[in-house]
This record gives sequence, C-alpha cells and structure tokens, in this order.
Amino acid sequence: MLLIRILHIIICFFSAYGILFSKTPLQAYIVLCYLVIIFLGLRLFKGCVLSPLEKGVTTDIGRVFILENPESVNIHNFEEITVGFSVLLQIIRTALIMFNLQDLIF
Repeated sequence: MLLIRILHIIICFFSAYGILFSKTPLQAYIVLCYLVIIFLGLRLFKGCVLSPLEKGVTTDIGRVFILENPESVNIHNFEEITVGFSVLLQIIRTALIMFNLQDLIF
C-alpha cells in the first residue's frame, strides 16, 4: 500500500510539474493529452486507477490541503474536479504557447 501511495504522489507531482513548466507547444500538447486520458479514465471508470488500491488516502491529503471542509466533496468528485480544472488550465496554456504569447505566461 505504501508503494501505491508513493506512486500516486509521484504521478500527481509530475502532472503538476508538466502543467507549470511546459514551454514548447509539443510539451504542452503532450501534457494536455495525458490529462485528457486521465480525465476520461476518471469519467469512464469512476475513479483513478490507483484510488481503489490505496482507498483514497492520497486524495484525502489533497482534499485537506485544498478544501476548507474536506468532507463536503467525496473522493471521486474531488478527483474529477481537480483533473478537469487542470485540463482547462492546460488548454489555455497550450493555446497561449501556440499563439506565441509568452509574455502573458512567463
């Protein structure tokens, strides 16, 4: 279980790193595709692949860190909201990079 939690945290860290620091259109597009695949996985399979194995402990850490009242949103909805918001941010970032509006991003 500890290995699964560590793997889930690493995946979340690399997703955030890709969203924040992609600088070329290809990098931004790869991160966008990755996030869309995760989002579709959440929608089709009702949760992250790793959440059932760890029983949502890592997601609970995120809920406590981000939400004022962590119990107000269940695990599945929190994961969907977080990844969906990340997809929207990455779409905007990819568009800004593709249109060469670097001054607005950096």
